[in-house]
Amino acid sequence: MRVCVGDPGLASLTGLEESFLKFGPGLSAPASARHPSASKRDENDVDLGSSGPVLLPGSALLAGAGKDANLFVIDASNMSILSQTVISTDFDYCLFPMMFGCGWPHVHGTPVAWRDSPSTVRLFVWPEHSRLKAFTITTTPTPGVPAPIDSSAFTAPRHSMPGGLVTLSWDGTRNSTAILWASIPIKDWDDALTKLSPGVLRAFDANNLRTVIWSSEGNSTRDGVGLFAKNAAPVVADGRVYLATFSNLVRVYGMRQWASRVTASDESRVAKVGQSYGPLLTLQNTGNRIWTAADGDALRVTFADQGGGTAVSTTDFPLPKDVGPGELIQMDVKVPAPAAGTYNFEATMITGTAKAPFGERLLKWNVTVT
Repeated sequence: MRVCVGDPGLASLTGLEESFLKFGPGLSAPASARHPSASKRDENDVDLGSSGPVLLPGSALLAGAGKDANLFVIDASNMSILSQTVISTDFDYCLFPMMFGCGWPHVHGTPVAWRDSPSTVRLFVWPEHSRLKAFTITTTPTPGVPAPIDSSAFTAPRHSMPGGLVTLSWDGTRNSTAILWASIPIKDWDDALTKLSPGVLRAFDANNLRTVIWSSEGNSTRDGVGLFAKNAAPVVADGRVYLATFSNLVRVYGMRQWASRVTASDESRVAKVGQSYGPLLTLQNTGNRIWTAADGDALRVTFADQGGGTAVSTTDFPLPKDVGPGELIQMDVKVPAPAAGTYNFEATMITGTAKAPFGERLLKWNVTVT
């Protein structure tokens, strides 16, 4: 286990403060790599341990940064410092510069590492009141010094902690699919250290940080984050982005799958037992994901008991073709009518092996079967 720690506060000095630490089994006495200016960092409260370290994938290297915006690359095997690089000099106005490292471009979000080639790793980090930055680090055959290669078009809010908390997603093979997700406060002078501050989630092209692919403020009524949560980077899993907030909510974002009914042929609300029953439906893909039979997308038609809503019969109609965003499709949804009784005749789109419903309810008719 590897961690980085700051100053000990009022506790006695141990020689391990302001250090990267490597613990073995049983959490025995750790190996360490100490900040070269540890005593000065203690005096000014410019801690190294304001964010966590990250192992660079496919290498024996460790990277991390703290309140002084110095990025360290460490040999994770013997815990020796290989390089120390200043990643931001964007100091901010501060009334009390000796308190809490005030004014320094702190790094509070653990850097994100992405192996973008067999010999290099790209590292993303967003210090306070600075631009989101990307660095490339050569890992083989000889470890290199981080070199800046990209930055966002705008900075984190001024006079506001904690900078950006970032996460990367990609498909594992194509670099063009890499997206850098960042959670950050919105406003200048709205310090999330001391108050509840509104936040925003942004998606950047990881290959070009000046390109913002999407922002939760683009449609804030639908997608707004609410109150920014400190120390909670976005989590990407199963095609969704999960973001904790201080609004007592976890926001879940994803491709907007949606289906809308355009027309339905007029059908009698009376059917005979065993009779083929159902309309010709015209549907529109009003989301932004292609519907495909390969993904398990289908139209589900159900006769449901009106009393408890229990499905009496269910029929899934596979899509006859792929349906892109904005496109229409017609489907004839005739099914045998069940035993005599009164039912809700319902239709909805489903997707995936879990057959999860999505979109609006396309039909809900009261049908009497005799």
